[in-house]
Amino acid sequence: MTPSNPSGDHWPPLPLRVGETVVVTVPPAGSGGIPTPVSQSNPGVLKEICRVLVPSEAPVANGHPSYTIYGSRTVFVAVRPGTDFLYSTIGPKVPASSVPGVDDVAGWSGSGSVVVTSS
Repeated sequence: MTPSNPSGDHWPPLPLRVGETVVVTVPPAGSGGIPTPVSQSNPGVLKEICRVLVPSEAPVANGHPSYTIYGSRTVFVAVRPGTDFLYSTIGPKVPASSVPGVDDVAGWSGSGSVVVTSS
């Protein structure tokens, strides 16, 4: 997924054929939040096969201990022709004031489109 940004720039839709798979990666966010499941605007086009949380360690901030942050990977298979818009977010889990040495603990959001054609 590409991160959402205020300018509205985005990547072109990903082309797939029925039967092909796509892996959607949501990167770990410094906030320590857990990524939401990848949402679909048109769930009949892609079928979710599996989703795993991917742990990572947040960097040490000013000598304070690190903590585990999570990203995710979700595998979808294209099941019928159509267009689907995918999106996910990681909301801030902790306020910035509770993470010593970290000024901004923002969340993350990302999105992308898939266009599935016949095999």
